Amino acid sequence: VNASPTEMSTVYAVLHKCLTRCKRADLDFCIIVVDQAIYAKAMAILSQKREEFSPVILRMGGFHIACTFLGILGKRFQDAGLHDILVESGVAGTAATTSALQARQYNRGVRFHKLVMEALQRLRWQEFVRQEKNSLQEELEQLRTPIESLQECITGDNFR
Repeated sequence: VNASPTEMSTVYAVLHKCLTRCKRADLDFCIIVVDQAIYAKAMAILSQKREEFSPVILRMGGFHIACTFLGILGKRFQDAGLHDILVESGVAGTAATTSALQARQYNRGVRFHKLVMEALQRLRWQEFVRQEKNSLQEELEQLRTPIESLQECITGDNFR
């Protein structure tokens, strides 16, 4: 179809052509993968013409799903200080951080989320090690009294 992909008539024509080819191939279902902009238009068409397009299974492409997910993470944690952490740590400037957290710069957004994940994992590991040291010291303290009393028994006159 040689037309603008943003037009509803174009999206309808593509959906109809895909459905026709699936029927010709004697397939029960027709799986169509599209980008985010076309997905919204195609879903509107599918919801209006359910009977005609009942065998159609519409999916958004993997890249656009990842971009949407990054945008959701950015929106969710931006007010929790994620934006400030990235800017104040010198990872990037304000504008670059904002656009990455809004999923407008995919590579940078992935890099930022990986950096934050690594930093949080390191903090988590440090806390784990600290707690284990405290726990180990408590266990050693609990063993000190029995060991000291055993040592007194062994070195005392009772053992000889």
